[in-house]
Amino acid sequence: MRPQAPLAAMLALLLTACGSAPAATPKNPVEKFSLDTDVPDARRLWSDDTHMGFVYDEQPIAFRLKLGNTTSARQDKAHVTFKSEYPDGQGDIVVGGEGWQCTGDAFVNTCDSTVQVEPDTAWPALLFTMHHTKKGQNQVTITWGDITKYVSFRYS
Repeated sequence: MRPQAPLAAMLALLLTACGSAPAATPKNPVEKFSLDTDVPDARRLWSDDTHMGFVYDEQPIAFRLKLGNTTSARQDKAHVTFKSEYPDGQGDIVVGGEGWQCTGDAFVNTCDSTVQVEPDTAWPALLFTMHHTKKGQNQVTITWGDITKYVSFRYS
């Protein structure tokens, strides 16, 4: 009686088949819009999909805006507008970054990408620095394509 021989052969074949194919690594989905800072004490506030804010007690403070190509096609341009309003926290923003051409002043800045991005990848981070001349809150409207975010920056 040798019923174990076919079973052992099938088990060896199964183990060989499973070990020969590399495990597929799932892709990390790219976020369409992401805004963050490395300042550890900055508190992030969210109220809904279009409104967000940061509260901090040091300045100037640097932020990174990351925009992702969530389409299935290569994208050769991105146009971003920053519009500043100063309810009570006078100040300005400086915008720029590698892979971007930015123009503007303390109130309105526009940035155009200078690079192409593949599907499921992101443009280079767009860096901007918020500088307040006194304590208070600034509102910046960031527009990119069909996305508009109203971001409050509160220096306390």
